[in-house]
Amino acid sequence: MATALIKFAQGGPYGTAGVAQQGVTGSAVSVANDNNTGVEEWVIILLDAPPNSVAYPPAANPQVLAQAVSNTPLTSFTPDVPGTYRVLLDVLQAGVRNRDIRCFGVPDGEGFILPPYQKNPDPLPLTPPVVVPSHLNPAAKPDEQNYSSQKRGWAGSGADGQLDQLLKSRRDLRSVTVSASPYVATANTPGVILAEMVTIGGTLTVSLPSTARVGQQFFVQDVEGAEELIQFSLPGGHTFVNIAGTPSIFGLSARFQRTGAVFLGGTDWMWLGTNIDPTEVILLSSVASTINTGFDRISTRPFNGSNLSGLDVTFEAVLEVTNIAATAELRLFNVTDAAVVASSLLTLNSLTPTLLSATLAVGTDLPAGLRQYELQMRQTGGGGSDAAVCSYCRLALASTLY
Repeated sequence: MATALIKFAQGGPYGTAGVAQQGVTGSAVSVANDNNTGVEEWVIILLDAPPNSVAYPPAANPQVLAQAVSNTPLTSFTPDVPGTYRVLLDVLQAGVRNRDIRCFGVPDGEGFILPPYQKNPDPLPLTPPVVVPSHLNPAAKPDEQNYSSQKRGWAGSGADGQLDQLLKSRRDLRSVTVSASPYVATANTPGVILAEMVTIGGTLTVSLPSTARVGQQFFVQDVEGAEELIQFSLPGGHTFVNIAGTPSIFGLSARFQRTGAVFLGGTDWMWLGTNIDPTEVILLSSVASTINTGFDRISTRPFNGSNLSGLDVTFEAVLEVTNIAATAELRLFNVTDAAVVASSLLTLNSLTPTLLSATLAVGTDLPAGLRQYELQMRQTGGGGSDAAVCSYCRLALASTLY
């Protein structure tokens, strides 16, 4: 009697007959029979495909892929989306039919294979175990979802993308590590994106998908500690509804920050905030001026850099001069160590109050410990009555909360 036993091939030789196979989208899958002895007539039917398949939509299935009066069953199909493609081969010899049903699976972005609908028709009887006489079920076949020859069907072996692996994985928080920008997320991207910000060495842009599910969340965690910008970029026409101006791109900078976004539906997203605590040390909140050409102390404040080593601190001040010929110079002086703070000098020769800034590193420019600092200012280049004026000054940093 002619026997049906499907074998698949995708981009290479045929796999083992009677064994479900995994592959990829966009590449043709050949379907053939293992042994064509006695075959007189045959038909190959696609019973089921993933519900989001465009090439093989649910309304079109089951559908005949190929049939002929011949002894060489052969056809092909091309998976277009991840999921399971359920195929039936029916062969005929002298009026007697024999069938096999076999699955071709394409793992999704997380490595899982969603099972097919198996009631059109029901699965074939399984090959009986050794303790059951084979003559009780001569038409039995291996389970149609026996990837890698495992015998547990859709339950799987725990390492083949089926139910056992899926359930085990849900005990853990799934994540993906990103070391380059931009990163394009999909609807199958794990909910936690671990960002190697030192490796990236600049802004990380995470492009969020237009196919996101309502309520789907994306979180980004910097795991290397670079004070760089992490921003989300939304699909065209989408906006953050809880951010002023409803932007389509938004983010902040901080060391070891954690930030997130959730899809609300339509074109609406919500930025879930970040664990950043803006901190500032006010060095001057009133107006101070000097006509001296040597540095004058205009305020004194302590600053403790303990536990902040490696952070960048922004030194900001609003300066102006009373004569365009004069130049205002402002700096920090470490009184405790009797040293000028490197990189802190701010200069301006404008009659308009102007915000200036410099970046100082804790651990190098600012020692990682408690120090007393003076804010010092002078004017140069002007006359004896010309003045340098400072109306505001602070140290600002963004610390990360846990």
